[in-house]
Amino acid sequence: HAHQTAQEGQQPFDWVAVVTERAEAHGVAPGPLLRLVVCESRGDPLAVGDHGTSWGLVQLSTLRTGLYWHFLAVGYEDAFDGWQAADYVARVAAGEWWPGVRLSRWSCYWRQ
Repeated sequence: HAHQTAQEGQQPFDWVAVVTERAEAHGVAPGPLLRLVVCESRGDPLAVGDHGTSWGLVQLSTLRTGLYWHFLAVGYEDAFDGWQAADYVARVAAGEWWPGVRLSRWSCYWRQ
């Protein structure tokens, strides 16, 4: 899956459709994931936050204890690729790496 961003001449990234599709593919309700994405990045797959240390649609932290490193370790390549980020967070929500990695690792999880 190539970078899915709104570049000149391309359709904007439909994050709602992608997050919903990935959630359903992994057997989880999309609602909580959609709310998490709104809180973390407002649906922007190119978002950078936390003074440059959190990246992408679900703001994967690049700090030493951040989930970016887990994201890479399980085979993803690009935190700014909206499809990869949506698939990753859906797999987390499905409990694939429970109990070590769960949605409660995102600060926005606690704001829902």
